[in-house]
Amino acid sequence: MPSIYSFHCQYVSSLSAFGPILINNSSRDSPGTKWNLHITEFQIQGFNVTGLKFSYASDCAGFFSPGIWMGLVTTLLFVFILTYGLHMVMSLKTMDRFDDPKGPSIAVPQTE
Repeated sequence: MPSIYSFHCQYVSSLSAFGPILINNSSRDSPGTKWNLHITEFQIQGFNVTGLKFSYASDCAGFFSPGIWMGLVTTLLFVFILTYGLHMVMSLKTMDRFDDPKGPSIAVPQTE
């Protein structure tokens, strides 16, 4: 992230309901000292601060949502199936021996 941008998160929390960004280390050591922190609309900028306004914010949300991932995986699967099918069709070979109608017919002996 370039230093001219600020960092923005809609939810910064240690609660599992919001997808914990903060991890509570004290709960592993001593279970009696749990703490929870929940901040909404968190924004911070470390460099190039001018006035009382933040610069352009780089958001902490993921670039791909689950719906986009499902669409990409499904599309890639269908492209793979189409590519495999085209490869199989293109690798079909025609017979190199044909029956000549002017010549003698092909005789197949039927001995038992």
